[in-house]
Amino acid sequence: MNTNYRCPSRNDLESYFNGSLSAHNLELISQHILECEKCVLIIESIEATVPKPQIPNLASTNVFGGFSSKNLQKILDMGVENKIETSGCRVYLDDLVRESGDPSDPVEIMLLEQTAMCHFLSMKLQSKASGVEGTEAIELYLSGAARLSSEFRKTALALKEYRKK
Repeated sequence: MNTNYRCPSRNDLESYFNGSLSAHNLELISQHILECEKCVLIIESIEATVPKPQIPNLASTNVFGGFSSKNLQKILDMGVENKIETSGCRVYLDDLVRESGDPSDPVEIMLLEQTAMCHFLSMKLQSKASGVEGTEAIELYLSGAARLSSEFRKTALALKEYRKK
């Protein structure tokens, strides 16, 4: 690297932070900030001004005004699905069971929970398909989503039959 390289402008550092630089400039600035504490501090100050995304308290029973497939899609759109804690998932599943007539049969509860998870994971794969490039990657995500949707239907039908007994 050229050690005579002057510090990039604040605008260039903001572009670096936002990921909107050309590959060449990205490489130059990436190398520069390895050696320049001043630029690192500027980037940290830029980062401090960016509003942090509001990650909902997913343990709350009233996240997004209740739980539904539409609200699950909001969670996916926010990109927080990997931040959902076990307690939030448990609250969601408990609410689903309660809203489904509060069955006491463990098999019925298990079928309800499996149906919900198939639906959630199918939406997650569909959401991921919209964010990747390349036909093969898109097809893989959508194929997985289609298989999960099929399992969702099968589980929903099994639940319906089970409830008839």
